[in-house]
Amino acid sequence: MATACGQQGAPSTTSGSNPANGGSPAAVSVKNLAFTPAAVTIAAGGTVVWRFEDGGVPHTVTADGNSFGSAPNGLTSGRFEHGFGKAGTYDYHCDFHPTMKGTVTVR
Repeated sequence: MATACGQQGAPSTTSGSNPANGGSPAAVSVKNLAFTPAAVTIAAGGTVVWRFEDGGVPHTVTADGNSFGSAPNGLTSGRFEHGFGKAGTYDYHCDFHPTMKGTVTVR
């Protein structure tokens, strides 16, 4: 899968729906020094949940424009979720591992 601090290959896409309408949030695993999938697409009003599963290695989910973010000291377990109300493309990264990058596309 991933080596070092980045993702290998082209990012995959997952569709997420609006939990308020009975759908499930899009899920991203933070594991093996990568966001998997690296790109998700959700409907406006939808939510993305990042699950930290990298065996004690701290990571953050930080929007490139700082419009959202998880714990600034990093998380080693648990989850972070963020709702997206407005259409657009939201790029994010891990503050500790700059090659870990992801994108949320909201339609």
